[in-house]
Amino acid sequence: MQTLFDQLQGDMQRVVEESERTRKLMRGIYKKFQNLYDLAPMQPKMFSIMPYRVDLEMLHQEAEVFRKSPITAMTEKHFVVKRFFLAMVSRARDIFFQARQEIDIWLKSALDPLRFQIQQHKEQMDQRLEDLQKISRSRDTLDSRMAELDRQRRAIAKQVTYLRNLHNALNSTLPLGGEERPRPRLIQGGAAIGAKR
Repeated sequence: MQTLFDQLQGDMQRVVEESERTRKLMRGIYKKFQNLYDLAPMQPKMFSIMPYRVDLEMLHQEAEVFRKSPITAMTEKHFVVKRFFLAMVSRARDIFFQARQEIDIWLKSALDPLRFQIQQHKEQMDQRLEDLQKISRSRDTLDSRMAELDRQRRAIAKQVTYLRNLHNALNSTLPLGGEERPRPRLIQGGAAIGAKR
């Protein structure tokens, strides 16, 4: 009986060691992501194997009491072994089974807070990217609008020049007396050409 419980306690110790390694790994993952992506500090939810160790130790003590009891010594060995396997081994199996279920649940949910924070960070980055794309499109639209307005300004400036030249040409053909008559001036791009003589 002692050999069986030594083996069970050895198995539990390996579970404890694996649990501790996994716990350190989780802390490392959280810390790495917090440093890499500037996430808010948080601690992962941790799993404690201690209640299952206590249950196994209590079961061991119960088995020792059972093994050392005078009733057990007087009972036929076949019944002692059968009763032992039915009671103690079954309960030990349940302890390991429950521990395994708890570990599985913990492993599935341990990264959820980090996953949630990363998802929020991704959504923020997507929103920023969309905002920058809108700004870029607005700037492109503004640049093309400015280019269009500049083309229109140049076209209007040509029309104004043409109209001034036409006006000046018409004024030069009016019948005026001697010195009152203005000399024709050609306008080119906003500057008058022609000097008074």
